[in-house]
Amino acid sequence: MDMAASKQRAAARRNVKKAASAAKRKRTVAHLPNQTRTARQTARKVKSTARDIRDDMREEADRHDEEERRRAEGEGGSSPLVRGESLAMS
Repeated sequence: MDMAASKQRAAARRNVKKAASAAKRKRTVAHLPNQTRTARQTARKVKSTARDIRDDMREEADRHDEEERRRAEGEGGSSPLVRGESLAMS
């Protein structure tokens, strides 16, 4: 498949700009049936709720990983160097 010529790309850009300005002018969404508008609003809410849930799960996983790291390092939760102990034998 060949790439579009520069004239075609320019025409496509113009068409997109014209469509965007027409949508602003006509306010297409405002004229949609109430059922369609509320469906879009509901979809937006579901999407944002899913994002919140995903963020909460990520935070919980990070906390879990941190606890696992602490357990792996020992009871003190830090290495001997962090606790101020020397590794060299006296």
